[in-house]
Amino acid sequence: TTNYTSGTTTCIYSGSTIVNVIPAIPASLPAMSTVCSNGIINLTAPMGGTTYNWAGPNSFTSSVQSPNITSAGIINNGIYTVTITTGLCVNIGTVAVTVYNPLSFTSIPSNLTLCFGKSGVLNSNGAGGSGIYNYSWSPITDLSNPNSATTTVTGSSTTIYSLTLTDANCAVTLGAVTPVTVTVNPSPVITMSTTNSRGCEAFCTDLI
Repeated sequence: TTNYTSGTTTCIYSGSTIVNVIPAIPASLPAMSTVCSNGIINLTAPMGGTTYNWAGPNSFTSSVQSPNITSAGIINNGIYTVTITTGLCVNIGTVAVTVYNPLSFTSIPSNLTLCFGKSGVLNSNGAGGSGIYNYSWSPITDLSNPNSATTTVTGSSTTIYSLTLTDANCAVTLGAVTPVTVTVNPSPVITMSTTNSRGCEAFCTDLI
């Protein structure tokens, strides 16, 4: 409202203006569970924004609302930031992403040398991934437990075994493989022979 006065006369003008308030899109991003090695990172931003701009580790950028990163590895670990623009309103959100380490062995089985029919122990331990592992020995010949980190082997013939480690919680994670050789020495063969064959000789004595 505006008042104008001229002498004894006062003029009053009034008007109205409509102000539209555009609600800002909240940029609070949900926490993300640890991602399997070689899995998919699913980044999610709330709907309603006009534009989205993501930035993150390993020079990652995207203008998609909810982008995905495939074949994830530890190189993708870190903080991801999304800038959401709605009209003249700008909000920024962040989310931390952690990817499991790739699978490996902390200890590998040592090569064994056994006598035929004797037993030895093959042992290994996995690392990386979710920490819950599956072990698989191949071939399973002469092994007491081919699906365990530790197994007994009974020597019957020289064999090259292969141990495969996989993640029980992450089917997409690439397995780790290591070989081990069990050398079996044959049992000794004992032979007997004579170089001078002689028959019985007479035995004489005197009786007194």
